[in-house]
Parts: sequence; C-alpha cells; structure tokens
Amino acid sequence: MENPISVGTSCPPCESAPKITNNENKSVNATAFAPAPKPSRPFVYDATDTLFALIFFGVGYCYIYVLTQTSGHFWRGWLLFTAVFITAVLSYGLLRGVKPPKESWFWLTATALVGLSCRLVEIDGSFAILRFYGLTLLAVYWVLCYFGVLTGGKTGNYIALDMVRGLFVLPFGNFFAGLRCIVQAICSRGKKKHHMDLVIGIILAFALCAGVIIPLLSRADAQFSELLSGFRFHLSSLFFGDFLVLKIRLILALPVSAYLFGLCYGAARRRADGLASAETLQKSEKRIRILPLNTVLVVVAAACALYLLFILLQAGYLFSAFVGVRPAEFTYAEYARRGFFELCQLTCFNLALLWGINTLCRSPRSESRLLKASNLALGTLTLFLIATALSKMLLYVDSYGLTPKRIVTTLFMVGLAIVFVLLLVWQYRSFNLVGVAAVLFTVIFVLLCLVDLREISNAYNAGRGFDPIFFDIFYI
Repeated sequence: MENPISVGTSCPPCESAPKITNNENKSVNATAFAPAPKPSRPFVYDATDTLFALIFFGVGYCYIYVLTQTSGHFWRGWLLFTAVFITAVLSYGLLRGVKPPKESWFWLTATALVGLSCRLVEIDGSFAILRFYGLTLLAVYWVLCYFGVLTGGKTGNYIALDMVRGLFVLPFGNFFAGLRCIVQAICSRGKKKHHMDLVIGIILAFALCAGVIIPLLSRADAQFSELLSGFRFHLSSLFFGDFLVLKIRLILALPVSAYLFGLCYGAARRRADGLASAETLQKSEKRIRILPLNTVLVVVAAACALYLLFILLQAGYLFSAFVGVRPAEFTYAEYARRGFFELCQLTCFNLALLWGINTLCRSPRSESRLLKASNLALGTLTLFLIATALSKMLLYVDSYGLTPKRIVTTLFMVGLAIVFVLLLVWQYRSFNLVGVAAVLFTVIFVLLCLVDLREISNAYNAGRGFDPIFFDIFYI
C-alpha cells in the first residue's frame, strides 16, 4: 500500500531534471544568440616597410627643420622638403610594386610646381599661408591618387571624403605603424644575427675610415684637409652649439614622421580605412532621394524669382559697372568689395542649392527635363551676377591699379564663372564635373604660385602712371 503524501511535506527533486540557475540560463542564452566576433586584421610588414619607417623619420625631421627656420630663406626650404617627400613616396611605391594611375602624374606635377614656387617666388602675407596649406593638401591628395585609394578610383564627387581619408583616417589609423615595424623587425627571431652583422660592419667601417683612410687622405691633399676641417666645425656647432634646438627638432620629428609614414603605409596596405566604398555610397544616394519633383521646382522657382526681383530693383547699381560708371554713394573700393562678398555668398549658396536639389530629388537629372530647366535657370542667374561683380572689379582696377590680391580675386571669379558654364553644359552632356572643377582650380592655384604677383602689379601700375608705393601685398 502506497504511503500518502502529507500536506506540507516537500517532494524530493527528480534526478532526471537538473535545476538550472538564472546565471547559467543567461550565459547559455548569451552565447547562443551573440554574433560571432569579427577576426581582427593582422599587422603585416616586411623589410621595405621597416626601411622606410626609418627613412620617413628623416623626412619628418626635414619638415620640422624647415618649419622652425627663422632666416630669410624660410620659403626656399619648402622646395627641399617637397623634393625629399616626393622621392621617399615614389621610392616606397616603387619597391611596393605600385602601378600609379595616369591621373596621379597631374597631382604630382602640381605638388612639385608649388614646391618649386617656394624657391622661385618669395611672397609674404596671406597668400603665402594659402600656398603652404595648398602644398600640404596637394601632397596628401597625390599620395592617395598614387596608391590608388581614391573613392571610385578617380577624382570625383567624393573628393571631400577622400580628403578626410588622407588627412585623418589613414595617418592616425596607422600612426604607430612605423614604430611597430621597427620594433618587430628588431625582435623577430632568426634575424638577430643578421642585425648584429650589420652593426659590427658599421663599427668596423667607421673605425677603418676614421683611423686610417681619412687621415692619410687629409695629409695627401690640402683641399681635402680644409674640407674636412669645415665639416668638423659644422658638426661641432650642430651637436654642441645648438644641441637644445637639435633635441627639440628630433622630438617634434617623431610625430610628424609617424603621421607621414602612417599615410603612405595605410594607403599602400589599404589598412585602417573605415570609410564607405563608392558602391556603398551610390546605394545610399538612392535612399536619400526623398523630395518630390514638384517640391524641388517650387523651391527653385522661388529662388529664381527673388534673384530676378533683386536684379530689376538694383539694375542701376548692378549694371553701372558695365558702362564704367560708379554710383555716387559708393567709393570704388566699397563698390568692388561689396560686389565680391555678395558674389561669394550667393555663389556658395547657389552651389549648395544645386547640389541639394540634384541629390535629394526623386527624379534623377538625366530623366527629368524640368529639373534640367531648373538647373539652367539658377546657373544662368548666378553667371549673370558673377559677370556683374567681375565688371565692378575691373572698373576698380582701371581706377586704382593692380595689387596681388586683386589679381587673385579676379582669377577666382573667372574660375567660378567657368565652373557655372560647365554646369550648364553638364545638363546636356554628362561628365565628371567635380573632377574637372578640381583640376581647373588646381591649375589656377599653381599659376598664381609660379608667377610674381607683385612684379605684375608694379609693371601694370607703372604703365598706367600709378604710384607703386601704395600697392603692396596687403592692399586690396
């Protein structure tokens, strides 16, 4: 007879059903549904990377040396740095087996010419700083193009993304790559004896040259002895007279060389580049086309109507420059400056507006005649305002003469006018508008760097009978 289970007594646990705690349950669920970890990309290097990690320390020191120069030959030193940098990058790419695209030769030529202009034309003021930044941007962009890491394979609509990649992503993502190459090469097994052989060879070569060959050659020839004495003097002043400056430069060269080698190493190895590819960006562009065509047409029509109203109300003010007449309430300086700043603001706004409507509109430009007509209308009105402002600047030059800043301003407006003309042509024939515009402004910038703007201004002013004293680099 079975024993009845009394109320209040607990049933013994069944052995076939083990009890699972909450912590065990959570761990099981977490491991069952957690995504598999992505494998980390290993750090890859070879003897070429190690060698150029050391070479780029010299390039970085050259950069710091030029930057800390206080003599009058400051800008001439940038030619030396440009030559050293280009030689190092080309040598690194050659040993890496890089086949540079044809477009890279254009950016290499532009970089070399701007660096050469630092030696040929010495100029002060804001344009000198502009030339320095322009040289930096050209050098970085040439490296990207040389190693073939431009988005889409060429200069195009993603040029801003490429500059972010070249200035920040690749250099800082591979900032310690050079140090890792050197450390791992020294600590690698099986190669310690090889490195020790090199060290012993260097020591023996130094002892042989300094103890036997150099003393005998200095006794045999007086000119060689004088040359050796001068070298000893410069070496002594370098390590003892300016030792503090040398230490500071060597310390500052470390991060600069890490930045420059990180840029080249990251571009050559395609490493630490987390930006989206061209295919991903093209797919994203289709998702952001959210504006209906009617909405875009209303916005463009409103903007064009305001421009037409402004032109009609200010016809006497805007068109007076075409006939060589200045409004009585303005001086020539106020008349030209105001027109230029109006041009900059309106042109930037119109460029942004055109980019926005062609990017966000649901109907692509190639499939919508109305969108093409909107682009033509807005581009034509902008061209008209550019021509008006350019005529006012020419009236200003005719009355007061040329200065370097007036030359830069005039060429900038001419470049903007060419871009908007190309934009009108782009409505009928598709081509790489952004790439052509980038090449155009690069050519203008290189020409401005190669010519002496002050000599051109003085020659024009002397021919017109103006006093050249008042026309320096700081005068607009």
